[in-house]
Amino acid sequence: PGSIRPKDTYGMIGAGGSFVVFTDSRTVNDAIQPREIKSLTDKVVLKRSRTSPISHPENLSTEAVRYASILAELQILTHHAIVDHQNFIQLLGLTWDFEPNDNGGCSVWPVLGLEEAMFPMSLLHSKTNHSLPGSAIKFCHDIAKALDFLHSCGVAHCDVKSENVLICWDEHFGYTAKLSDFGSVIFNVSSET
Repeated sequence: PGSIRPKDTYGMIGAGGSFVVFTDSRTVNDAIQPREIKSLTDKVVLKRSRTSPISHPENLSTEAVRYASILAELQILTHHAIVDHQNFIQLLGLTWDFEPNDNGGCSVWPVLGLEEAMFPMSLLHSKTNHSLPGSAIKFCHDIAKALDFLHSCGVAHCDVKSENVLICWDEHFGYTAKLSDFGSVIFNVSSET
C-alpha cells in the first residue's frame, strides 16, 4: 500500500507535483501489458500519482485532479503515433497500488510502468565526466521534434523543463532525449489559443 510503504522500498528517483517515480528490480512482465509482451531484460520505472500540494480548482476534488493527470498521461502515451515516436518516453505497462483513505478504507490507483532512462537532462554534466559529443544541440533537436509533434496534434505540454527531458540509450539512435511527464498537458490548443 502506497502510504505505508517505506520510502526506499522501490528506490524513489524523483517526485513532482502530481507523481512520484520509483525504480524497481522487477521487469515489465510483472505488469499488465498495453501491447506486446516485453523481454525479461526490459527495465521499468514505476510512476505513481500522489496527492498534490499544488492548489486545484475548487469545483474539483483532489481525486478528480489526480485522475485527470493520470488520464492525460495515458492519453498521450497510448496515442499510436507517440508510441512509434523516438522522442517520447514509452509506456511499458500498467499496474495498481493501494492507498488508505481518510475514512479507513482503501483506494486503488493506477501505476504507470515506463521505460527506464539513464538520467534526466538536468543531471547531464554530473552523470558524465564530460559532455556527450554534440549532445546539447542533438538533445535540443530531439525535444524540438517532440514538441513540434505535440503542437501539430493540438497539445501543449505545459511543463517543459530539464527534469522532464530524459536521456535514454537507443540501439538505433544512440543517446536520445525523450520528453516525459504529460500530467499537465492541455488538449485542443490551436494557433489562436
